[in-house]
Amino acid sequence: MSRKVAYRSFGVLLGKGAAIKIMDSSLICHPKLVEHLRTIAQREGISHQMEILPQGGTDAGGVQRLHSGIPSITLSIPTRYVHTPNEMVNASDVQACIDLLARYLQEAHTGDYAV
Repeated sequence: MSRKVAYRSFGVLLGKGAAIKIMDSSLICHPKLVEHLRTIAQREGISHQMEILPQGGTDAGGVQRLHSGIPSITLSIPTRYVHTPNEMVNASDVQACIDLLARYLQEAHTGDYAV
C-alpha cells in the first residue's frame, strides 16, 4: 500500500517577505520568539515566510548557548547567490524585515520568553 505524505519546504523565496527562522544547523529558534514575530507580522500585514535552513547557520547559534542559554532567533532577508559578488535580494523583502524588526522592538518588552 502506497501512502502519499504531504511535504512542505521551508526554503525561502525572493519577493515573499521577511524570513522568520525556525531553525538552522546551528540553532533551534526559541518557539515563543518565533510565535511573537509571526503574530506581529500577521497582525501588521507584514509579508513574511517561515524558514528552515538545513545547512549553514548564523551567530545566533553561538549566542543561544551563552550563559546557560539565551532565547535567540534569526530574522533573514531572503537572498539568492549568497556570499558571492552577485548576491541578490528583493527590495520589498528588505523593507519587510525593517518593518517587522522595528515593530518587534516597540513591543519586545511585552514578550514572555521564560522556559
